[in-house]
Amino acid sequence: WISATRIESVCLFCASLYVVNLVLFGLVSALHARLRLGPFRTFAADGLAAASRPAPAAALVAFFVAAAALAAFFVPSYWIETGWKDLPTLASGVTEEGHPWWGAEDPLIVIEEFSDYQCPYCRKAHKLVRRQVAARAEHVRLVHRHLPLDDACHPGIEKPFHDRACDFSLAAACAGSQDRFWQMNDALFAVQDFVPTGDVDIADLGEEIGLDPEAFSTCLAGDEAMPIVQRDIKEATRRKVVGTPTFFIGSEAFPGRIPEVALDARIEKMLRVRQKASTPSSGSSAPSSR
Repeated sequence: WISATRIESVCLFCASLYVVNLVLFGLVSALHARLRLGPFRTFAADGLAAASRPAPAAALVAFFVAAAALAAFFVPSYWIETGWKDLPTLASGVTEEGHPWWGAEDPLIVIEEFSDYQCPYCRKAHKLVRRQVAARAEHVRLVHRHLPLDDACHPGIEKPFHDRACDFSLAAACAGSQDRFWQMNDALFAVQDFVPTGDVDIADLGEEIGLDPEAFSTCLAGDEAMPIVQRDIKEATRRKVVGTPTFFIGSEAFPGRIPEVALDARIEKMLRVRQKASTPSSGSSAPSSR
């Protein structure tokens, strides 16, 4: 129920575990019936067996307590994610082509992100790439590209899929016209962590991030934002992007996410290129001090 109504995606690994658990439950139930033991009598028998051998039982308990303590200390809390409001504030602007960017003002690496605001995977991947860029803020810039998988504005989508994705992209583009693109970007992703997508009120989000409500409403109803969104859709089609999120570094596509190793390798390569370009060749003469 949670997968279908809240996450809006089904995890095959999780579903497989549910099946395994049901099979185990069936096997244990059959064993209880065969031995004519109920669950309470089984637990009582286990307790008596442990009490009759206190040393091995105590050693087993100590082992699991120690393992749990070590796991709590050394294993990262992967289930605790950075909140959207906890993301750092970096430089931002608009490229010469009119695309919103965030990160380095003079980047070595530019990441282009084709994303859908109604895609749950995009929500997670976007937060991850923002953290990746923030950790390399001197060298990396993130550029947003719209790719709503919604037949309302995407000619390649033949039937209803993400039925609010176009509206969300238009809202982000209109917020960009008031220099609040990244605030709306984060608000659109953040609200879906708690509110079903169908209940998201774009006007309320605009008010929350400080937009001029009249100008925002006029933009949403007009023809200003749609060409921005459709330009990105057309570019995604040209690059043969088949799913969201898809990231690009130059011409290389990274569906889903960009591995840390790949990103760092490209930064190191560009640093070497920049250093080589700034180092005088051995055959050149030193400039005169006069």
